[in-house]
Amino acid sequence: MHETDALVVPQPFVRFRCTAGECEDTCCGGWNIAIDRPAYDRLLEGVLRETVLTTAELVEGGDESRHARFRLGPDGRCTLLAPTGLCRIHSELGEKSLPAVCATYPRLVQPVDGGRFFSGTLACPEAARLLLYEGDELVLVRLRPGAEPPSTVGDEMDERVSLYEPTNPRSRLVLRLLRDRGLKVPERLLWLGLLLQRLRRLEQEEAPDPLVGTSLRAFEVELASPRSAEHWRGIPAQPAVQLRLLTRLANLRVSLGVTGRRYLECVDAFNRGLETASLAAEPDRVVERYAAAHEQYLAGADVLWLEAMLERYVLLQAVAHRMLDSAAGAVELFDGYVRLTVQFASLKMLLIGGAAASGGLTPELVLKTVQSFTRTTQHSRTYREALFQLLDEHGWNSLPYMAVLLKH
Repeated sequence: MHETDALVVPQPFVRFRCTAGECEDTCCGGWNIAIDRPAYDRLLEGVLRETVLTTAELVEGGDESRHARFRLGPDGRCTLLAPTGLCRIHSELGEKSLPAVCATYPRLVQPVDGGRFFSGTLACPEAARLLLYEGDELVLVRLRPGAEPPSTVGDEMDERVSLYEPTNPRSRLVLRLLRDRGLKVPERLLWLGLLLQRLRRLEQEEAPDPLVGTSLRAFEVELASPRSAEHWRGIPAQPAVQLRLLTRLANLRVSLGVTGRRYLECVDAFNRGLETASLAAEPDRVVERYAAAHEQYLAGADVLWLEAMLERYVLLQAVAHRMLDSAAGAVELFDGYVRLTVQFASLKMLLIGGAAASGGLTPELVLKTVQSFTRTTQHSRTYREALFQLLDEHGWNSLPYMAVLLKH
């Protein structure tokens, strides 16, 4: 990327401000906080030198970006976090003294066609609220090269800002598909898998670019056909298989110690809602409750707001897996598609159980589930690697298995 590349920004995120001591799930606790070498050296020159020497430890085999880390206190929080919920480094030394990871979190920069995508991780409660529940469709805007930073962009368009449209035909088709409200979100994901599977095969066969372009146009015609719904209708709903697969994947998180308080609260609600304690003795009963809860609480016109939130979630995860980056190969994108689909299906499983436990869903419950789920999974390299290894070992990383996870 060049400094002159434009920034693509989800419009609600330009209003992001850290809620600091008011945050219900502070980023200053629950995980090890890395200190880069320049920040560590700066801290040892300031008034917090003695505090840092007693609360931080060097990382064995660390590098410039992970030279040291703060120890966590008995409450699981960073030892530099004051009782008020405010960071002592920030309040006593200023923002410029913060370690890089603290200064940038929850902001993320990812490649997309025509520039860089500037957004935030849904692991942050405030970022999740802005990105998932502000307005209806998630509007992506493009700042022209050289424009001021995103924090200065208001809600109104001006000469610096325009609606974002990918320049690459593949990326343009993917974005259009992910926003196609003629299809439910799971159907869009199935079609995305069909597209990427086709492109992966062409890439493996080293097909020339004109043939790839022809395939994209043929796919668009197929998607617009009245018979396109047959793909979805032809997939049998298999809630027993789906629940078994997703439970196995969820257990992987726990076995690796990838947990968090809010996430465990969501898991507890899932277990209570579906009465999973009886799974071994009465598996059919649990499956029936799972299917019934989905039909009662996640289907129908009264939860269109939920469909919009899931659309936003999938779009943001698609960007994270480089679906709008023409530099990514089709094989890599299909691997990302598998991860995206597993994330979506696992999240939806938690929502189904949570809805059964509380007698329905609210935006607040969805936000809590998405935020805690993202924090528990997306920021754990150990879990991500173990997940894909498990999928690969059992042959679950294929489109037929993804269809099973998606179809209710």
